[in-house]
Amino acid sequence: MRCLKRFLNKLKILRDLEVKKLKKLLLFIHGLGGSKKSFGDFEKYIKEDSSLEEYEVDYYEYPTIKLYNPISWIIAAKIQSLADGLRTDIVTRYKRYDYIVLIGHSMGGLISKQYLLDEEENILNFSNPVKKVVMYGTPNIGSDYSKWFLSFNPQIRQLNRDSDFIEFLNRSLKKHKLIDYIDFYYVIGDKDRIVNRLSASNFWDTKFYSLPNKSHA
Repeated sequence: MRCLKRFLNKLKILRDLEVKKLKKLLLFIHGLGGSKKSFGDFEKYIKEDSSLEEYEVDYYEYPTIKLYNPISWIIAAKIQSLADGLRTDIVTRYKRYDYIVLIGHSMGGLISKQYLLDEEENILNFSNPVKKVVMYGTPNIGSDYSKWFLSFNPQIRQLNRDSDFIEFLNRSLKKHKLIDYIDFYYVIGDKDRIVNRLSASNFWDTKFYSLPNKSHA
């Protein structure tokens, strides 16, 4: 009975969305040490694609490691705090949007997943505007590459394959079955040496795509 009610509620939400013209947003989230520049010409290609003309584009940027700024290696917020910042932006800056797609590169994908976990109640009630998440080279089960860096940086520690954060995030997402409410897509670079295929594909999730001759950047 509960499943039927949930299904009928979802149908109602979808029907209501079809009646009015949706305001749609592609929200890009960069990774460790990145910025909006990490996405290169993505925005240009999106604007040239007529099938995406209904979408607007914006970026969620946050403090992270900068190679030219040693202080940034020590002072960096944890992924949970970055997800809180994303949540604030969505309910303030982006509250006019009915349909949001989060597009995360590397750590940006983990920020997206932490955000969804924090928004569990709203997602289950179909009152959250995020409908899809696309992750490029995201270390869903961590990255051994992070072991080569200094461990006093909280963001690098959380990206480690053995980190408590990675384990808790995956266990929680599986427990709450958010995959039943949000469409997840995983993109893998065949030449990625920072995040391996198993981690980037989230244990070979069915919705993963390989990009030949592409690295992590």
